[in-house]
Amino acid sequence: MKQKIKIVIICIVLVFTFFMSGCNDCGSNPNCLIHDGAARSYLLQVPACYRRFSGDPIPLVVDLHGYTYSGSSQSDLSGFKKLSESECFMVAWPNGLYNSWNAGGGCCGDAAANDVDDVGAIIAIVDQLKSRYNIDPNRVYATGLSNGGAMSHWLNTWASDVFAAVVPYACPPLEDPKTQAVNPNSVLIFQAYDDTLVPYNGGGIGSFVSAEAGFENWKQANGCVGEPVETWRSGDSNCKAYTNCDDGTEVVLCSVPGDHYIYDNISTSITQMGWDFMSRFTMP
Repeated sequence: MKQKIKIVIICIVLVFTFFMSGCNDCGSNPNCLIHDGAARSYLLQVPACYRRFSGDPIPLVVDLHGYTYSGSSQSDLSGFKKLSESECFMVAWPNGLYNSWNAGGGCCGDAAANDVDDVGAIIAIVDQLKSRYNIDPNRVYATGLSNGGAMSHWLNTWASDVFAAVVPYACPPLEDPKTQAVNPNSVLIFQAYDDTLVPYNGGGIGSFVSAEAGFENWKQANGCVGEPVETWRSGDSNCKAYTNCDDGTEVVLCSVPGDHYIYDNISTSITQMGWDFMSRFTMP
């Protein structure tokens, strides 16, 4: 019996050691790098158009998963994988440590609890891809769902020299961007009226600000003036925008029916709408 217990303990130690070393070792995965001593991996979609016309710079979209999810699940959920082929852009789906992102405001999970440098890690991934592919440095964009949407806001706050525009889905900014020393770019926020995880009117488990408050926060951060104008409506769905903002930026809020997993809530593709918005903007 003692021998069996000893063998089990050895096996547990070996498995634990292997797991921990895997967290700090990319192994043979080319879509991986070490940042702050941890392996940061990502999935990558290189569209066929890039291989055919490799001399042309290609835009890059960084698509960030929600809390407890992964790059793989986000690639299946968001619709940017299919869209990258028809619209000719590259997509990266990074994996957050502990399946979460440190996106400000104490969110979310172990990434926030351990103060993971996700901004630095995502910038490092973008730099690695720029070194390997002919990516247009003026057309790099961020998007994501839920915790990934919050991370998109955070990148627009702290990496506005990298990302030309961001499109967060199902999450407002978790900290007021106008209180930060930033030069923010254009932002399009999608939120759902019936979301119970991140309520449209604010509150919930994260004490979120409302969609309207997040919209107004970005208005202030981008120096927008005047009143928002409605730019799109379909049934109960609508978008409104501040278009008179600093440096030609825009701040847009699109509100749709449905729940937190927002991409298929309406018949119109809000993934396509997200791409159509971000692709209009380039770095100055």
